[in-house]
Amino acid sequence: MISNVIKNNIRVFITTTNRENIIGLLRQPHFWGVVFVYCLVLGIFMSNSLYLIIWTTFVNAMVPSSFIHDLQLILFIIPVVYASYIFKIRGALIALLVLLVFVLPQPPFFPSESYSFIKNVVFVIAFIAAGVFIALQREIREKDTIIRTQLEATCQVYLSQLIRAQEEERHRIAQELHDDTIQSLVVIGSMAQSLIDENDTQDNNKRIMVDIRDSIKRVTEDISRISKRLRPSILDMMGLVAAVRWLATQVQKSSGVKVEVNIRGDERRMNAESEVMVFRIIQEALNNIRKHSKASLANIVMQFAAHKLIVEISDNGSGFDLTDYGGGVNVGKLGLAGMQHRANLLAGNLEISSEPGKGSRIRLETGTE
Repeated sequence: MISNVIKNNIRVFITTTNRENIIGLLRQPHFWGVVFVYCLVLGIFMSNSLYLIIWTTFVNAMVPSSFIHDLQLILFIIPVVYASYIFKIRGALIALLVLLVFVLPQPPFFPSESYSFIKNVVFVIAFIAAGVFIALQREIREKDTIIRTQLEATCQVYLSQLIRAQEEERHRIAQELHDDTIQSLVVIGSMAQSLIDENDTQDNNKRIMVDIRDSIKRVTEDISRISKRLRPSILDMMGLVAAVRWLATQVQKSSGVKVEVNIRGDERRMNAESEVMVFRIIQEALNNIRKHSKASLANIVMQFAAHKLIVEISDNGSGFDLTDYGGGVNVGKLGLAGMQHRANLLAGNLEISSEPGKGSRIRLETGTE
């Protein structure tokens, strides 16, 4: 049965191996490592036949004579395990075939006064089991890694589609609020103003109309602010840098945190989707600073280098322990995760550094083309 398995694997190995694969195999350091270890162990096993006096003398002095043969056989586990781990199941079977070819003809392998045939068979079976087990374990781990990588790639695709759909929906809602809802409220406010301006309007009714006008004005301002938060029109019309400056002003007005924006290098536009992703990362970073950092100053540096953009957002707030963000789910962690996902969609690199009492720093590096 074992010989049939070995023959089948050898046949498959030969039929699926071409000249290029053989050359590639010969260029692998591990292949020659296996060959060297095999030669070394074979030399030790055949020390009596090869008249290796030094090794024989050393072994006889250090190891009981009844255990020498067992020790020599046990050493064969080294190349078998090595070949099994590097070259997997075929490597294991080829290594075991070489083991049988070289060891089987040797006289010590046959039953004698000192060694039983059963013991030798047990050794061979143990080697086969060890080699196949190690090879299968590595194949299982590699398959698990491939499956995990495929799942992560699939999740990344779905996440990319979700974020794009979210941005499109934000843009649509913001556009409808600006074009329809706000315009309707402006018309209603104008009608209220017209009634106020009429001379025959009673004082009591005029006061009511003034209150209605002021309420409409406040609602209009609130909806306009919500629309800009969903998708600021300045981002589409004037680009990323102008949108970031506008965002810094809005954060400073609403929170009291001073936000400085520094532009380095030659400012240039990116594609619309990339600008939205970078803007959202900066927006989320400032949102975290406003809500959690207790900072009085935030600094945004945008450096336009050759074919790339580097953005750094730092603050002088309380900071946080990054190890606390390793597991579980809360708003802060989801915000950081969202920033990381958007950086991945940009094929960029996002670094977050912070220490309690020392503020925090977020660095994004991405291409501009």
